Amino acid sequence: MTIQEQLQAAQADLENTRAELAEARETVATGNAELQQQLATANEAVTNANAEIETLNANLATANARITELEAAAQTAEARALEIAASQGIPQAEATVNAGGTEPQTKEEIVAIFNSMEPGKARSEFFAKHREVLFG
Repeated sequence: MTIQEQLQAAQADLENTRAELAEARETVATGNAELQQQLATANEAVTNANAEIETLNANLATANARITELEAAAQTAEARALEIAASQGIPQAEATVNAGGTEPQTKEEIVAIFNSMEPGKARSEFFAKHREVLFG
């Protein structure tokens, strides 16, 4: 191969390489545009999620405030119920046990209630009902 032929072959290779480079740049530019679009979509999703979190936090704060109100109302109602029970001669411990129809759940609660009761029929019945828990 002559120098002229080698030069022409090198120029042809250079042109092919330039064409491949231009194609690669176009592919990178297209991929970059797609990534930019995906990033914008992801950023929008994050913004929406943050807005939703803010809304949920506001709802949670409202719910917590309502719970606090209800707990205060329940305490007031319980105190009033105990006053009414006391005015009717019902011992506080018995009224506490019977309030809302719920029974104490733990041994400590049962012992505390039993110890706070005045001697009498109600205390004996309470003891008989919870004997297993008290001595179990």
